Amino acid sequence: MLAFTNPYSAVIDRHVADYFDSGAVSPYRGLWEVGIKAYYHHRTLEDYLDAFQAGGLRLIKLADIAALAGSHQPDAYLPPGGRFPRFMLLAFRKLIRKR
Repeated sequence: MLAFTNPYSAVIDRHVADYFDSGAVSPYRGLWEVGIKAYYHHRTLEDYLDAFQAGGLRLIKLADIAALAGSHQPDAYLPPGGRFPRFMLLAFRKLIRKR
């Protein structure tokens, strides 16, 4: 099982202007603000799933997880009261090849 920030949030969080600009790199602003020079490396969901599949894993479940109330800045791209899945949980099964 794997949990990570929803790749679609890269646009909402303004890490990238174009979701399909896979490989784009930008400063991770929240960390930079506290003096930690970390970078955000954008990949699309398709990129992630292709990599897992190439490693012999098969997706068996994807769950979108909303942020906790008050844990994130309001999204300028969403209508008032709009919600967006900040995180996703992916469950994989290793493919067993028959000989």
